Amino acid sequence: MIRKVLGNQGVRFILVGLFNTGVDFGIYAVLVWFNVSPYVANYISTAIAMTSSYYMNRTYTFKSTGAAKKREVAMFFIVTIFGLWVLQPLTIFGAKTALAATGVNDFILSLLAKVVATLVSLTWNYGMYSRVVFATKGEHTADD
Repeated sequence: MIRKVLGNQGVRFILVGLFNTGVDFGIYAVLVWFNVSPYVANYISTAIAMTSSYYMNRTYTFKSTGAAKKREVAMFFIVTIFGLWVLQPLTIFGAKTALAATGVNDFILSLLAKVVATLVSLTWNYGMYSRVVFATKGEHTADD
């Protein structure tokens, strides 16, 4: 049963995502706690989590074999950087702006905004990783 569940690519993506989200959030929270701008904290925390994510997704989630191709590495970082460094900051800004009038503590507000931003980037990443970055032969890729 467990082997069957872990054999599902989507489940493996979620597990890897949870681990790297923990890394991302942990670093982000510590930096924001020490009054680092949420935007700067996001760039730092996501850069560290992104590097971990590449290796874990390549080997475990999508079971990509052979030497990493330059295209694969480049596409992974392009897709991930867009999700983490474009979509997330825009979402953090939008969420914080929308919730600013609630009177919620700025630290909590920053964490809530990060949760929303993470959901946006996770959706983007899975779609692009499975269809473009780690697509196997016969599947649709950006080169088609």
